[in-house]
Amino acid sequence: MTQSTRRPRIVGLGDLVLDLITEVPLPILPGQHRETPPTRPEPGGGCNFLIAGAHLGAHMVAAGAVGDDVFGGLIAAALAAEGVDTTAIHRAPGSTSALVYDLIDPRTRQHTFVGCYADGAPMPFSDAIRQHIASADAVFLQGYTLLERQLPAFVDAALEHARTLGKPLYFDVGPPSAAVPAPRLREVLSHMDVVLLTEDEIAIAAPGLPESESCTALFALVVSMLVIKRGANGCSVLTPDARIDAPGLPVPVADTIGAGDCFDAAFIYGRCSGLPLERAAQLANGMGAACVQKVAAGRNAPTRAEIAAVLAAHGHNWSF
Repeated sequence: MTQSTRRPRIVGLGDLVLDLITEVPLPILPGQHRETPPTRPEPGGGCNFLIAGAHLGAHMVAAGAVGDDVFGGLIAAALAAEGVDTTAIHRAPGSTSALVYDLIDPRTRQHTFVGCYADGAPMPFSDAIRQHIASADAVFLQGYTLLERQLPAFVDAALEHARTLGKPLYFDVGPPSAAVPAPRLREVLSHMDVVLLTEDEIAIAAPGLPESESCTALFALVVSMLVIKRGANGCSVLTPDARIDAPGLPVPVADTIGAGDCFDAAFIYGRCSGLPLERAAQLANGMGAACVQKVAAGRNAPTRAEIAAVLAAHGHNWSF
């Protein structure tokens, strides 16, 4: 099946982070000294989503804040080099970037994160960003963005503007949403058309309820679709009236960092390109399966050719 040649426009709100990828045996105890391969700086967090979408062929817009420091420069330059539109990135004088050390055990492929939030003056909701949202096919928000100190007012303005214009709003709950105050998280969920989350994150989005009841509770808001990411077992797409289970694509796993972000990009790209739910879910599974065969995402986010190869290896005919 050949996809449409139309190029979707997708705006990603916030979560512009620099990851420092370091492969080292874990745990590291006090007093231990370890030699590692060279540390690799990669745009991470929401940047994984943006780069994956750009690799698929979408016009991806980074609407968020980076620091007025060397790390912010690296993030913006890397995104631009991968074809992401960086004209909506905010760099307040004297601000600092979000920085995360990704410590990855090369034997077990387990990982841990150590990092700091960005800091600086609040990000304004500019006319340029209004225009980006007005021309967008979808607007995407990560749970982590709700914790960014520079962005609360910006996020509220962006969601209100997108909702007023009838733009599809997508939200990935993510582990950081567990630290978001429950009333704030519920408020954000009440704006969303599509919510993407893992099985573990169901308890964050709808605490205290089993999966079936949590879905009903979320549909009672304005949410019209849930995409449950099940890792090697694929994904489930639920609406109030239907359920689609897309089986996983077994592959050797090198690392899982960024796979969920890349999955999100592929699913939203598929929907913005007019694919039916089954095909969008299949594409997203292919993106995730291609991603976990690499160490970290960032500029390593899978290409069209890599996704098509994974899908073909599992009997799915796909061409771009």
